[in-house]
This record gives sequence, C-alpha cells and structure tokens, in this order.
Amino acid sequence: MNTEVLEKIGLSKKEIKSYLALLKLKSATVSHISQESRVDRTQTYDILEKLIDKGLCSFVIRNNVKSYSPTNPEQIINDFKEKEKELNILIPQLSSMFQQPTEKVSVEVFKGKEGIKSILKDILRIGKPYYMFGTPQSFENTLPIFSIQFLKQIEKKKIQEKIIFNKRSKFTRLKNSEYRYLSEDILSPTDTLVYGNKVVLFIWTEPYYGILISSKEIAETNKKHFEYFWKQAEPIL
Repeated sequence: MNTEVLEKIGLSKKEIKSYLALLKLKSATVSHISQESRVDRTQTYDILEKLIDKGLCSFVIRNNVKSYSPTNPEQIINDFKEKEKELNILIPQLSSMFQQPTEKVSVEVFKGKEGIKSILKDILRIGKPYYMFGTPQSFENTLPIFSIQFLKQIEKKKIQEKIIFNKRSKFTRLKNSEYRYLSEDILSPTDTLVYGNKVVLFIWTEPYYGILISSKEIAETNKKHFEYFWKQAEPIL
C-alpha cells in the first residue's frame, strides 16, 4: 500500500503502521497492535494516544483491559472538510491582514538651529498636543527670539503642552498646559518630544540636532512611556 499520502496529511510512519494494524485487527490490545505493526510496545502507547487525538481510533475497557479500535477511514475526509470550513471563515480575516500596508518608519536628521526650527514649525502645523520629557530651558536659551514667537503661536492655536522637567529648570509656562517635575538623575540629557505620530530627539549642544522619527507605533509607545513617568512626577504647587 502506498502510504505517502497518509504521511502528507500529517501522520508519522509509526502512526501509519499502528493505524493499519488496527484496521486489520479491528479491535486489539496494545500488545497485539505492537506485534502486528512491529512498533515497540512503549512507543505504541504514545502513538495510540496521538491517533485518538486525531480521531482515528477509540478504546473501551473490558475486565480492566484496554482495547483499541480504528475509526472509519472516511473520518479523515470529514476532518479535512471540517478544517476547510474553519479555514473559509478565517481566510477573509487573514487576507485583510495581508492587504494592510506595513507601516513605514522614516527617520530624518535636522542639523543646526534652522533645522530645529523646521521641526518646531511642523509642531505648529500639526496643531496637536505635545508631550515633552526634558529641559525646555535649553530650547529657550538656544533660540531666544524664535522661542517667544513659537510659544505665542502655541497659545494662539490653543495647543496644549505637557512637560516633565528638572525642578531647577526655568522656562516659560503657558496657560492651559500642564507641568510636572522629576529629579535630575532620572531625566535624560537628550530631550524627547512627542506630537501626532512623530517623536523628536533634541540634542542641545553645537552644532545642534533634531532627530525626527515618523511612526504611529513608536509615537504611541513613547506616549505610554511619558504617561508612566507623568504619574511618578511631582505636580507644580
């Protein structure tokens, strides 16, 4: 008998031998099945359990002796038909996931004061709340005139800012915005700002850099990170 087809549907060679022995014997103990299939008796126990799991055999206990019987081979076809029905339900969901475009992550590096201004102008353009983890004082010291204009636009556009900062940092605080502080040893020397689906890393040492990461997933992760520390931070009294 050509048993390759049975192997293709997931049966091992020893499972096939045991199942064929069962079909021949109709009903038998482990010892008889082991003898007929020429598979070690200890292994036969495990194989029969696997065949039961696959719906290819069953057992009864008579006088404290377990006897195994094969199920109708047509059960194999029925199992595949049942799996096909389940797949037909699942395939549209899988196809939908397959067709969804993978998010593209872009990273841009802006150098110098003008480059950083470009990022800040984008914050104004997006017009959504932003979350900053760092030292706003560095921004105001580096771009004193532009920072005044920027903050005026923030208030005018009613963009809310939430900032976690070092308590010793002195900077302009806006109405309708929120501020909390942490100890200096927790804050990173690199400022992180999240707005929309973007994350910015500011480096406030010459020649000055702004690293802009565009990714919804990364932005959401950073927002969660910010909210965690926001709960730990002290409110301004």
